[in-house]
Amino acid sequence: MFEILYRITDKEAYLESLDETAFDNGGDVLGFFAISVNEKCYGHYHDKPLETDEFWWERITDWFTRLILAYKKLCHSEYVSVSDIESDMEWIEFKKNQDTAEVSIVIAEKEEGCTGFRLKPFEKYEYGEWHGESVKLIDIHDELSGKTSKYLEELRRINSRLLGCSYIAKLDELLYSF
Repeated sequence: MFEILYRITDKEAYLESLDETAFDNGGDVLGFFAISVNEKCYGHYHDKPLETDEFWWERITDWFTRLILAYKKLCHSEYVSVSDIESDMEWIEFKKNQDTAEVSIVIAEKEEGCTGFRLKPFEKYEYGEWHGESVKLIDIHDELSGKTSKYLEELRRINSRLLGCSYIAKLDELLYSF
């Protein structure tokens, strides 16, 4: 089973006040973001009431964008790793085997100029919290499609102008072509 768990922790009043250019200089909607594969979780998420001033720094739009791009790359290759931008050495690795993928957390150095993806296995690495969890590719696709749609709909409800931000519009285009 492949599941994406996310939660916007930016204050709604803040998001409501933004216009179309709000995130065009590197900003993003912040919150919790986690990936659960066969009940093994990577990231941080909870659905309890937020503590006073509790927030999280995960860039939600960026995570959805990276995972959709990784899935598209995996459709045309046997391997892709996605860099965790918040970590100096952690990657989410996908190894395709026909209609399934083995998903692992990998610890490996990031080369200078890394674009966030690798299309070949690491020579020097170690496994992180878990590895080799098998999941159907269609389950990854369906979860990415469904949760990205839900996220964009949530942004539309909070402030439809946010969908005009180039960063969020790019995610919407990726979803449309997904």
